[in-house]
Amino acid sequence: MKKFFILALSAIFGVGVAFADDRAITIDALPSAAMEFLATTFPQQKVSVATVDRGVFDAEYKVVLNDGTHIEFDRNGNWESIKHKGGAIPATIVPQPIVEFVRQRFDGAKITKIERDNGTYEVDLVGGVDLKFDRNFNCTEVDF
Repeated sequence: MKKFFILALSAIFGVGVAFADDRAITIDALPSAAMEFLATTFPQQKVSVATVDRGVFDAEYKVVLNDGTHIEFDRNGNWESIKHKGGAIPATIVPQPIVEFVRQRFDGAKITKIERDNGTYEVDLVGGVDLKFDRNFNCTEVDF
């Protein structure tokens, strides 16, 4: 029985590793929610590269826009992470309480990255300041 269990785990892990690689896709292969998000939030940008990373039970989509913005979407097309190395991400993406917090405490700072996970947010500012927010948009951590 123990050997069977070890073999079963090895098989599952092996399948997971086999599927865990990014594969190029066309923009039409993105979930409809992701395509709608791109069209409304980044109407002036074109998709340079789109990939899918299919796991055993899930899929993650990654998009790079022609201005260098990187976006990660979950299997349903909901954004999980947005990053722009050379500039700010659109303020319309960032929840208003976070925008207000940054404006009040870091006046003029640009948000270059935002990640969300289960209602919490992580935000990176130009200059290397990282902020974490809980579900109620309370800042729980500041890292300089």
